[in-house]
Amino acid sequence: MADCRCVQVFMFCVFTQIFIRCLAQNTHMKNVAVNKPCGISTMYNNKNNCSAALNGNTNTYYKEFPPNCIHTMEDDMSPFWWVDLGEKVSITMITIYGRTNFLDRMACDNVSVDGALVERFTDVSGWTNDTYTIPVLRGGRVVNITKDCYSDGRTINICEVQVWECLDGWYGTGCSHTCGNCITNSDCDKTTGQCTSCKTGFSLPNCTDCENGWYGNNCVETCGHCMGGNSTCNRINGSCPSCDGAFTPPLCKDNCETGWYGHNCVETCGHCMGGNSTCDKINGSCPSCDGAFTPPLCKDYLSSKFPMTTSNTSSSIQAGMSCDNDKETVSVAGPVAGAAVGCSVVFFIVGAVFSWWLRKSRSQQPSATGSSPYEIPIISDSGTARPTSRPNEKVDTTPDYTNIGYTTNVYEALKAPDDNNTTPYTSLDFHTQSDVH
Repeated sequence: MADCRCVQVFMFCVFTQIFIRCLAQNTHMKNVAVNKPCGISTMYNNKNNCSAALNGNTNTYYKEFPPNCIHTMEDDMSPFWWVDLGEKVSITMITIYGRTNFLDRMACDNVSVDGALVERFTDVSGWTNDTYTIPVLRGGRVVNITKDCYSDGRTINICEVQVWECLDGWYGTGCSHTCGNCITNSDCDKTTGQCTSCKTGFSLPNCTDCENGWYGNNCVETCGHCMGGNSTCNRINGSCPSCDGAFTPPLCKDNCETGWYGHNCVETCGHCMGGNSTCDKINGSCPSCDGAFTPPLCKDYLSSKFPMTTSNTSSSIQAGMSCDNDKETVSVAGPVAGAAVGCSVVFFIVGAVFSWWLRKSRSQQPSATGSSPYEIPIISDSGTARPTSRPNEKVDTTPDYTNIGYTTNVYEALKAPDDNNTTPYTSLDFHTQSDVH
């Protein structure tokens, strides 16, 4: 069982190395160690100088003419090798090529960047085709290799060391990830992908997500008026959980809700003919007004143009009095004349009816002597009363038309008292004072 696990671990390491080596062959990174200044503790035959591992030759078979591998002396008790990259670079990984048939000499070797250990080989398991790739993902300038134990000799025997840095716009292990929307590609950290600044609409650190208030493809759309602020806008489609004010969902920015208009949709529509839906959502104007409201907003009554309050009544009257006399005569005389005519007609009708009723009543009331109502008693010589007509009284024969509608016989209503009802006149015989007994 233990043997099976060891095999599985070994196979995993092998496949990992193959994958990393394939990544190392892509065009998104470069070897920054070629022909850079270097140093070595000792040389095996004075020909294997430090640059033999930095000449770009990845042949793992040892050669002396020209030398393609470094080789310290066997009696060197503290062997080392280093390369100075000239400046601090973002190292994505380091690839080391060992010597074919002498790969065990890599045991006990330590690889560090600026003094920080990145790999220690206790054995040579995990190597593939005499090659091993170390993920680094950190910045550094000096890569150093040392040996702290002895396995198959004390020497450091390496044929090539490659230090990889991503090209601008790429980052991560094997430089397999593209940078986000930094202002420029050089603003992207080649190990973490973080940007120093982002293009408009994107947020730090990696400039891959939309900033608050932005959404959509490439974060070029601004969020609408979401309830709770623009930060609540969906970063993909821009939809809001709910809208602020009177904006319409889901984007809360295209149009004001029905009945609202103006900047930020804070104004309510007036009394438009046909309802609030006809109000212009920019300026609030209506095609026409409902009722007595005034265009274009249809919010004020027509009467509001001529206010008449207690405070300004007297001033309005005084202002009217100062108008042109002819105009005032026309405006005042008309109502007064009309009222006078109306009152005259009413009084005439009432008087006529009363007069007719009075005559009617007198004509039907019998007198004490059976004489006509138009006669007056006269004392004769014998002391008896004789009826006679009143010489100075005129009989009103004016026709009364006021009760025509209530009389069955129009002629009867208008007819004067019966002439035959009068008593013949008698002579008047007045007695003197001496005749009175």
